[in-house]
Amino acid sequence: MTLVQFDPAILEMVTVATDDADQAFEFINELLGIFRSGTAKTLLELYDHLDDGQVKEAGDTAHRLKSSCLALGFIGLAQACGDIEKQAHDGASAVDIELKVGEIEDALPVSIAQLELYIQTSGAHRQAS
Repeated sequence: MTLVQFDPAILEMVTVATDDADQAFEFINELLGIFRSGTAKTLLELYDHLDDGQVKEAGDTAHRLKSSCLALGFIGLAQACGDIEKQAHDGASAVDIELKVGEIEDALPVSIAQLELYIQTSGAHRQAS
């Protein structure tokens, strides 16, 4: 599975659940802002745990990141976080897990760009209607 795999289904539920599409996309943009700032901190936390040999804690941190990724439709990134959880549970080395964290870090900008494109194109469709 590629790490850059975006599924807008969860976000479409947000737009359906509200009577105000503009409000829904404003909410999605807020979530993205929180995700951006929180993810940078979470990745540093993951690297710190791994540098300290705290593999279990790295798995716990990956679980939190997985939830955030799923909330925005980042399916590939969420799967990679799940892989880290499993690796940590199975006793993988910090070095092996760090490789996967690096892959996630590399895939983040493209995943975010996909979400931003979704927001822009969905907004354009709303305005054209």
